[in-house]
Amino acid sequence: LQNFVPDPMRTRPTSLVPLKKISAKYGVDAWAKLEFENPTGCFKDRGSHIEVLKAKELGKKAVCLASTGNMAASVAAYACIEGLPCYVFVPEKTTAGKLAQATMYNARIIRVKGDYSACELSCRRFAEQHDYYLAGDYVYRAEGQKSFSWELASQDKGNAFDAVLVPVGCGTNFAAIYKGLKECKEAGLIEKLPKMVAIQPDGCSPVIEGINKGQKVVKEQVFTRAGAVAAADPVDFVKVQQGVKESAGLALTVSEDEIVTALKEMVTEQGYFTEPACALPLAAMKKYQAHFSGNRVL
Repeated sequence: LQNFVPDPMRTRPTSLVPLKKISAKYGVDAWAKLEFENPTGCFKDRGSHIEVLKAKELGKKAVCLASTGNMAASVAAYACIEGLPCYVFVPEKTTAGKLAQATMYNARIIRVKGDYSACELSCRRFAEQHDYYLAGDYVYRAEGQKSFSWELASQDKGNAFDAVLVPVGCGTNFAAIYKGLKECKEAGLIEKLPKMVAIQPDGCSPVIEGINKGQKVVKEQVFTRAGAVAAADPVDFVKVQQGVKESAGLALTVSEDEIVTALKEMVTEQGYFTEPACALPLAAMKKYQAHFSGNRVL
């Protein structure tokens, strides 16, 4: 920790809270870590902080990324605070509303004909041409996002969870959380590793399909209301596969109707209004209740 650089926008850990009504309703000791308390409202801030610091360490004059939502806002925020220009590549039909937060943080928006994959390719070429830092779901991001697990170990004081349920798109956050938990166990901060549970929507489940088949699956198209996990080519599939296997975890899917019902239930029962992707863990806990009954679940 000697070289630890504090996040300039975070003043405290995100809250770890018991979901008392949901626990009583389903016979599960259910908890949540409120990642919407991060500065831009998303878990991605943990990784964006590290990526922007890495860009400065490497002497890069700007950062660039392909995104239409949470990642764009998060990277733009930290780049702005650290004084680096930020270029965001988006599909040409992306609405202004989706880009409002990134725009407020002075991001330069570059619209590209085609889908997200076309944006990613254009952004990668742009980064190489100008020697800018390419931000996204890459190795340094995970080093920031694993701070979730360190915070959890500090807040939980050894009261180990039996399972940790994580929505999965590219798989980077799942992999980071698992890596952080392994490090916490090695350091003696937690007594046991929880079962890692990866969850995807039925219409967007290449990671779950890949785990069941034993090899990576890439889709031409994916369909889900939970846009934050809509990844056809999951970058960190192998790490999710490894995390599920090593922790004796689970790989589960839920339907669109189950996502919407869980989203509404989290609001009416606990008062937490989130985007649809955040509803995947509750939807899975309900659908596969037999796996979690009587357990302490995050």
